[in-house]
Amino acid sequence: MLKNRALILIDGIHKPDNTVESINELKRQHKFEVEKLLWIGGTEKIKTKSSFSAIFLKEFSVNVIFPEKLENGCYNAENELRKALKEGGIETVVQLCGAPQVFRNITNRFANIAISFGACYIAGGTIFKEHHISIAHNKPSLGLYATNKRVGKTAFGSYAGRLLSGMKEFSAAWEPIIITHSRGGPPEPFVLSVYKDRINKDIADISLSDICNTRFRTDYLERLLDFNLHGASDVFEDALIMSVYLDNHERLGLKIPIISIIGCRRAGAGYFQEFAVSNVEKGVIKANKIRGNIVVHEGSGGEHPPVKVDGTIYFIPSDISLEQLEDFPGIDSASLVIIANCQEESSEIPYLLEMEKIISGKNPEANIIWTQFVPEIIGPVEKLKNRNIVFLTTAPGYILSKLEKAIEEKYGCRVIKTFNCLDKRQEMLHAIDEAAGCNNVDYFIFEIKAQGVEGAKYVQKTHGKEFFYVNNMPQEVNRKLKPAGSNINLDREIIKSANDAVKCFNKQAGKGFSACKNINKFF
Repeated sequence: MLKNRALILIDGIHKPDNTVESINELKRQHKFEVEKLLWIGGTEKIKTKSSFSAIFLKEFSVNVIFPEKLENGCYNAENELRKALKEGGIETVVQLCGAPQVFRNITNRFANIAISFGACYIAGGTIFKEHHISIAHNKPSLGLYATNKRVGKTAFGSYAGRLLSGMKEFSAAWEPIIITHSRGGPPEPFVLSVYKDRINKDIADISLSDICNTRFRTDYLERLLDFNLHGASDVFEDALIMSVYLDNHERLGLKIPIISIIGCRRAGAGYFQEFAVSNVEKGVIKANKIRGNIVVHEGSGGEHPPVKVDGTIYFIPSDISLEQLEDFPGIDSASLVIIANCQEESSEIPYLLEMEKIISGKNPEANIIWTQFVPEIIGPVEKLKNRNIVFLTTAPGYILSKLEKAIEEKYGCRVIKTFNCLDKRQEMLHAIDEAAGCNNVDYFIFEIKAQGVEGAKYVQKTHGKEFFYVNNMPQEVNRKLKPAGSNINLDREIIKSANDAVKCFNKQAGKGFSACKNINKFF
């Protein structure tokens, strides 16, 4: 039976014998073993630190943890709790103190921190606990989570998959299994083995088994609708993007890495942003059975799967309210925080710097990188040169001219019309009909979204027009919101986060999975 190792938050307001007796009573109630004792303030009943600690050492064989030094002359109990939990080995945090050390808002912050590190939090009769499935990973895992919907997790997920599998400049040795979670995901988790060869069957002859066991084709998205499946579910979007990267890798004569994508379904959310209902357990069971040496979980909206992971990367939109950012759980233990959509059209540098201040206050050790998205068209893009295109997207109006310019400069085409109504079905169909009525339209380009797939099918069947899909590619920017010139820092920090996850898993599971070595050699 696994131990329930506890960290007890104590103060110097209570008499030590009262604290000892209370801890023993709570031990009987909650069945834990005292692993650590953390002083969080108050000195009334403390003669000396050593004499105070000796009382607890005699009773529990554990010394009291006092801060080594004050930060700017103040004691930061949140940081001390974070340090104590980061070392691992704690399943429960018990709050055995009250005012003036702890008020309700502080209890919530402490609970957020405890949950971020995989521990439950007990405060009197209230137990803060995140729901976790009973199945654990048998290989290292990394969570790519966000605070909101429309942050670009899917784009980052495929980018991370490409990086970790060695399909960028960095020679990584991982065989990633990407698990997506979406509201429109399949009722039974799919496993897509996109590293396998393409097949040249007519689309009408393609079966679900073909879709799961071959490189993913763009026309699979429309074919999935024939099987009553959500063609733009995150799993299929990832599969399409990864397949394009694999094709390009193969054309260069390079060895094809092993990459699998599993699609899960979820609904609702708990207090700590975990899914309320999902088939994640089935997805993890499938991941445990297939080839791969690191699992990458993509979150969904502002929620994450109810499964323990070995490390997290968080994505935060540049327009998040500071109040939401301050209160959001999970960021406390992230190794990397990426702020998305950092562009002059929608972001103000002072606000972003204030966001950084809040993030650093919650997690002083987290690296923070600013990014924006640039469009990346999927398919034989050489056809687009000197052609007229119509672009349909969900992007807000203030960014459309920038996207149009980026597409025209990169692909040598002319964007003659852009509609940002892709998430409104009737408006989208009306826009397509309007644009298709013009004689000078050569191609339609759709952002890979649920309505984008349906729009593409409508364009083809109703108007006989060809189409492309467009993906969002993350681009690192500097503190002046200008492109950094490369994604070297972003790539390095993602690799480091994966390495940290591997080390964490190996330490806890007693395994020997390989991490990427000599990172500085490549960055």
